[in-house]
Amino acid sequence: MAGPAARRWPEGTQFAFTIVDDTDDATLDGIRPIYDLLGELGIRTTKTVWVLPATEDPRWRGGDTLEEPRYRDFIRGLQGSGFEIALHGVRGTSSTREIIRQGLDRYVEILGRPPRIHVNHSKNADNLYWGAARLPRWRRALRLHGKGPAASHGHDARSPYFWADLCRSSVDYVRGLTFSGIDTLSCDPYMPYHDDRYPLVNAWFSCSNGAEIGEFRSLLTPANLRTLVEGGGACIVYTHFGTPGFVTAKGEVADDVRAILAGLARENGWFRPASAILDHLRGGELRRLAPFQRLRLESRARLDRY
Repeated sequence: MAGPAARRWPEGTQFAFTIVDDTDDATLDGIRPIYDLLGELGIRTTKTVWVLPATEDPRWRGGDTLEEPRYRDFIRGLQGSGFEIALHGVRGTSSTREIIRQGLDRYVEILGRPPRIHVNHSKNADNLYWGAARLPRWRRALRLHGKGPAASHGHDARSPYFWADLCRSSVDYVRGLTFSGIDTLSCDPYMPYHDDRYPLVNAWFSCSNGAEIGEFRSLLTPANLRTLVEGGGACIVYTHFGTPGFVTAKGEVADDVRAILAGLARENGWFRPASAILDHLRGGELRRLAPFQRLRLESRARLDRY
């Protein structure tokens, strides 16, 4: 369990809070208002990006990428003002190793350093230890998940989608489990951690579910926020600011979203990007997940879904 020392947040703050924003459906006009508000409130968060477009894939719905000049300038501006820019795969579709290498090189060219955080995207074949690859062998053998989730091959050295060695050389943290509770650290007291079953990922972290506007509202109620503040916990919200409900048709942040974020900003919180919070929790040596810890964590995550 994370002890009292891990709960002593920097700068005399009482709790930690951040958001990891999935870039699905994100366009410049759609997300700029909410990032302007976050900047004004002093809440610095983590924004995932796609580097390259994927127009050949009908599943890709045309979210902006770093190849678009106005969006690229906006993302650079976010980075310069203290937001963290993370990777959601180099494209919104499956990418071979060569395309991934090109995308990573382009990311560094644009942003000056490799991404510290990676988040797998949907059913991409280049995902790392995702989908069916995360199911225990005995559950797959007994077909307890029916057909099972999509396969991922980013960690398979025999696959054309292999790139886990490139990830391990530069990416510190990969998103893993998602919980419904407001205090992510209470749900996952081990994060960030290394899991020996997935050797090519340096460390995993968990999030709290605010995937779309309904979940975001339900997660960040006044009662839940009071629980987070009084417990001195840490919340890493996972959401999609590009989906409907966060910003109005007039290009303004929705009133309830504005109220939630403004209320948060009035609290004595440590509002830093995800990697900063994870670095603080990590401290010195990275935790290696023990078998009983793994069982406890995954059992909790499984019960959380039902």
